[in-house]
Amino acid sequence: MPKIETIKKAIKCAGGVEAVAQEFKLGERAIRKWWQVGKVPTDHIYRLCELGKFIIAPHELNSLAFPKLAYSINKA
Repeated sequence: MPKIETIKKAIKCAGGVEAVAQEFKLGERAIRKWWQVGKVPTDHIYRLCELGKFIIAPHELNSLAFPKLAYSINKA
């Protein structure tokens, strides 16, 4: 399970609670619940990371659904 700080950073990098809520057509309360329960729904992880320009990688939010790659990805 990811750390609460990792989830908050992913949301912040993606534009904040309001922007993420609009992107996923959810209420802001639903987005805040992600860090309260310590889990981002698996079907939202990749898009959340994409919105945040992959500053937080999908495997940091759910290592079982998104195993860490054996090679590094150039984030440039």
